[in-house]
Amino acid sequence: MHAGDAEAVRLCLQRTAAVDSKSNGGECLLTTSAKRRDAAIVLALLEAGADPNEAARDGTGTTPLHAAAGAGDIECVEHL
Repeated sequence: MHAGDAEAVRLCLQRTAAVDSKSNGGECLLTTSAKRRDAAIVLALLEAGADPNEAARDGTGTTPLHAAAGAGDIECVEHL
């Protein structure tokens, strides 16, 4: 799956992917997408039920909103 491929994300979520799954580093998909400034994927994850308040389990406690704000992405911030 490539960054910006919101439709592929939607299909994966409809089939088997866990919307709040974490990376090995403890970061959720929503946070990763917000860091990458990918508003379409952020929206797809939220529509699928991702928790916008889910903090990273990497010792930083970063939430998707923190990540979007840190990246300077107004569209992601507004979705979150």
